Amino acid sequence: MQPRRLLSTLLLPLESNGSFPLILAFVPMLQGKKDIVDYLISEESSISWTAIQTSAWFDWGLEGGILGFALDKRRAELLDGGITKFHATNVSTIAKAIIATLSTQEAYEKTRNQYVRVSSYEVSQWDVLQALERATGEKWKVTNTDTDLMVKNAQEKLATGAFEELYTLIRVAVSGKVGLGKLGKLWNDELGLPKEDLDTVIKLVLDGKRP
Repeated sequence: MQPRRLLSTLLLPLESNGSFPLILAFVPMLQGKKDIVDYLISEESSISWTAIQTSAWFDWGLEGGILGFALDKRRAELLDGGITKFHATNVSTIAKAIIATLSTQEAYEKTRNQYVRVSSYEVSQWDVLQALERATGEKWKVTNTDTDLMVKNAQEKLATGAFEELYTLIRVAVSGKVGLGKLGKLWNDELGLPKEDLDTVIKLVLDGKRP
């Protein structure tokens, strides 16, 4: 079978982190992500799939405040002390990972019908704060938040239809003490992804030039 025909049947479900059982238990609204992959698995006789798992989208989340940092105000909200390590991936690296899975017949065969986990860094919120302070030359105002009450409030608001609180639960799952933001074995080397420097990317984000 020719590569072109093989590649034409490949589906890449978007951001499939929700397939991890522990994350689903913590954020049940992500069940739809697992359902998509389960369906693709059931249809493997006629199609192929590759699920790219990235944990947090780093530069995008940092810029938008989802990781707990208000860049313009020089403020940080650290969850449970900000010491939990998690994987995070820049958007450009996600794109490179997708391209790498499609670049050759060998890559296609290696990654088809697989969860492919990639990451730019393994960091904590504290690591990111230190890098932000180095880049700005300023001490940031820090708030420490215990996530037990944060989760309780988010779940109560979700029950009333405040679906934006989904992001609160995801943030706690990734960088809070529950520690669900680590991916396990990474495919970075197998896909030929470049090493990335946290300080360099943070400076680019602060300058509005995220990669």
